[in-house]
Amino acid sequence: MNIYLAARFGRKQEMQAYAYALESVGHGTTSSWVFAKNDKPAVELTCHELCGLAMRNSADIARSDLVMLFTERDSREWLNTNTRFAEVGEAIGRGIQVMRVGPAELNLYSAHPRLLVADNWLEALAILTATPYRSTRQCN
Repeated sequence: MNIYLAARFGRKQEMQAYAYALESVGHGTTSSWVFAKNDKPAVELTCHELCGLAMRNSADIARSDLVMLFTERDSREWLNTNTRFAEVGEAIGRGIQVMRVGPAELNLYSAHPRLLVADNWLEALAILTATPYRSTRQCN
């Protein structure tokens, strides 16, 4: 299964570890931002650069079977960094399954009824390694 990891940019190293873990159990990852060399914050990018990154992420999502949304405990601190929710909206619009990993945030898409829910990374990995993968819970 091809999986896109949608998370806050500041969690990039953590997502790299998760990508390696997913690959070790036979899944591929499509989120090229996780291993991209660009470490400039979005506020330092030109409109042309932002457009290129948006197109790259959209193409990555289109190649995915599942999008894993990594949420934050205190989302008020991250209200201006909601790219991951735009990615989730795109996935839902494309009919791609989404799994929220973590608590619901102050955003519509973290409570969408089509999301599978895992409290943490270990639970998400357990759901993915079940045959066939499934979560017994949806939005909570």
